[in-house]
Amino acid sequence: MAAIYSLFIINKSGGLIFYKEYGSAGRMDTNDSLRLASLWHSMHAISQQLSPTNGCSGIELLQADTFDLHCFQSLTGTNPSQIYHLCLRDVHVLIYAIFLM
Repeated sequence: MAAIYSLFIINKSGGLIFYKEYGSAGRMDTNDSLRLASLWHSMHAISQQLSPTNGCSGIELLQADTFDLHCFQSLTGTNPSQIYHLCLRDVHVLIYAIFLM
């Protein structure tokens, strides 16, 4: 079954602007969600700087055994990210649609 587990929106400074969990699997407390957002922002920023190619946008996808974490870097610097079940296809389209709202 395809499911979105959570949605994070991170500002360009790494602060968590918005966080929403969908479903009851693996609930995080507020501090854990802030830590995860900060860590993801840091990894994203470092990967942009360490990339050997010019114009790299950083980490766009983190795949694990039970979930994928997609990232969309907007022009304003906000960083909407979603953690979702592996069966969900074309999630980048969904992230972009959420950003346009």
